[in-house]
Amino acid sequence: MAFKLTKEQTAARDALAGRLEEAREKLDSAVVDFNDTITAARGVLQEEIDAYNGLLSEVKSFADDVAQDWENDFEEKSERWQDGDTGQAVRELIEAWQNVDFEGVDIDTPDPEVSFDAEVHSELLTDLPTEKE
Repeated sequence: MAFKLTKEQTAARDALAGRLEEAREKLDSAVVDFNDTITAARGVLQEEIDAYNGLLSEVKSFADDVAQDWENDFEEKSERWQDGDTGQAVRELIEAWQNVDFEGVDIDTPDPEVSFDAEVHSELLTDLPTEKE
């Protein structure tokens, strides 16, 4: 028996190598499309995160303004009123508004992009020796 690819085996190998190359090109294209989609989606997501965090800043300013208004009114009351039950309840209310924490949103997203670093398998196949040396 000769240890050499037959014509049929060589033709089958070459056909498989061609199919591998075509499939690799399609996979590479799919990876590029995927990364483009992820990049676009990440941009939209970041815009919404920024908008939400901007609104949180407005909310915090509102809470600070309310607390300051109440603080001013509280300070105008007598010391006796401030130290009484009503005054202490109002103090707690003011402090709740002063201390509220509207921390910004930060969303973890997947890696920036995927990559396709596979060897060119069609070349591996066609570079195999075809007969004994």
